[in-house]
Amino acid sequence: MSSKTRAKKKQSSLFTSLPEDIIIDILARVTRCDYPTLSLVSKQFRSLVASREIYVRRSLLSCTEHCIYVVLYNRDTGVNNWYILCRKANSNRRLVLIPSLPDMSPGNSFVTVGSRIYMFGIYHKNALSIDCQSHTGTPLPRMPIPMSYSRVAGIMDKKIYLTVNYLVAKSLAVMV
Repeated sequence: MSSKTRAKKKQSSLFTSLPEDIIIDILARVTRCDYPTLSLVSKQFRSLVASREIYVRRSLLSCTEHCIYVVLYNRDTGVNNWYILCRKANSNRRLVLIPSLPDMSPGNSFVTVGSRIYMFGIYHKNALSIDCQSHTGTPLPRMPIPMSYSRVAGIMDKKIYLTVNYLVAKSLAVMV
């Protein structure tokens, strides 16, 4: 093994040999737009940037950020992918792919509540809750009727309301 390889290996292990609290403190100060890249460094980093602890620490350090989530269709793959629109240090912006979120079918309805995005699908009865901190999706309980062509999703009195196309449901349906 060359001395360069040994030095590189020694440097990389220095950071991961730090106590986890210190690593979380450091990572909490990094912009969330860099988390997808950091998650590729190691399994430890992947679990840390998806952990609840890092977001609690970000909040305590006042390192919170507002993010814009975008779903774009990729013509080459035929898949709708999730991205975060991030601001770079030089005031430019870039789209960062979130590979952990599922493919989105066109025409879904979305509503945000806190750090969650609720997605109501066009072709199935299932709905999905997306945790914007860990970038994971959790299925919600089955809907009593398909949310086919639901046009509006909104919040009123801390409840999510959906309207469903009259022709599909044979009557106007509002789900709460």
